[in-house]
Amino acid sequence: MRELLLEIWTSVRRNKLRTFLTGFSVAWGIFMLVILLGSGNGLKNGVESNFGDYATNSITLYGGWTSKEWKGYDRNRRIRLTNRDLEILEKEFPEVDEVAANSWLSSKKLAYGGNFMEASLRGSLPKVARIEGIKIAKGRFINEADIREYRKSDAHRRGDGA
Repeated sequence: MRELLLEIWTSVRRNKLRTFLTGFSVAWGIFMLVILLGSGNGLKNGVESNFGDYATNSITLYGGWTSKEWKGYDRNRRIRLTNRDLEILEKEFPEVDEVAANSWLSSKKLAYGGNFMEASLRGSLPKVARIEGIKIAKGRFINEADIREYRKSDAHRRGDGA
């Protein structure tokens, strides 16, 4: 055993550059492994945090744009989904538990009195809060009575600067 250790020590002393480069390579590999594992876990935690309360069996539909001409309509027309489309989905797919809609306006200039600001606005049906697991930081979410009676409701989601 003593002879083996002596041989290793002699080899290390004779080949200083090779020993240094080997040690540096191993240290660099361990460092990169730690960085990549940390980044991967951070990404995983971020995704789980953003989508953790979102219904796992949900889908999102967007109108999109047409790619072909049809019955005299031009191509590249925007397809806008309406409340009638919601009714059709509920009727045609009775096995679907919840059907809800959002309307989204991004980066719009708002004015109230003498105050101006740029913000994104989102209008949602009451079911959206359950489907997406929305957490309200301020105010309350819209409900069915608000819709029936045309009442206003203001809700600030967590992370929306409330």
